[in-house]
Amino acid sequence: VENTMEQSFLQDKEGVFPLQPDLLSSLGEEELTLTEDLVGLSGLEVQRSGPQYTWAPDPLPRLCALYAGLSLLQL
Repeated sequence: VENTMEQSFLQDKEGVFPLQPDLLSSLGEEELTLTEDLVGLSGLEVQRSGPQYTWAPDPLPRLCALYAGLSLLQL
């Protein structure tokens, strides 16, 4: 996830980005849906179209805050 965010962080236009299949392979359908919903709450519209997702730069600060919060909970 961190690598994906780093690659997308410099994107200033909306676009589509791929996720590596192994990144999500350990998630069950329920966990994947929950993950997408959490990201969606940050303002990023997540559209699953195969292994590609839609990226929009506007919600980046909220998405970074979500990532930081979840990282702290993991400690």
